[in-house]
Amino acid sequence: MRCRQAQQWINLWLDNQLSDDQQAQLQQHLNICPQCRQLVERWIRAREALRTYPSITPSADFDARVMQAVAQRQQPAWTPSPAFRIATSAAMGMLIAISLLAAMWWHTPRTQTPSPTLWIGGREAMEWAQMLLGTEGGSRKWQDGSSSRSFLPFCLWWRS
Repeated sequence: MRCRQAQQWINLWLDNQLSDDQQAQLQQHLNICPQCRQLVERWIRAREALRTYPSITPSADFDARVMQAVAQRQQPAWTPSPAFRIATSAAMGMLIAISLLAAMWWHTPRTQTPSPTLWIGGREAMEWAQMLLGTEGGSRKWQDGSSSRSFLPFCLWWRS
């Protein structure tokens, strides 16, 4: 027998509710287990201590007084109607939904307004790079066959 089962049987044993076979198993366990034996001793001392207290018997009209007090218990002054409960629930639901939306909006990362950027694309970017590098002469040719001498206006767009 394990301690867990023995501990469940101890109160039944003290109340004489175990069969003879179960009592024998519990006694065998108590002979080999000091923790369970100490638990039995503590239970026996607690029961003896409780028996030393005087027994109190309620008065004859105790039941009648309790029932009268229960009957006189006042009902709440106002009980909400089902329509009020539904309206309150709907209002609370809306409040929760608005709060969640506000929290989501508040915690959404804000991107700052992008500053205008200069966009140069394609062949114009190559010409711009050549101009910045200071390449002189027109002997270099781009892949599309145009030379660096063809100085077309750059494609400049302001992106917002």
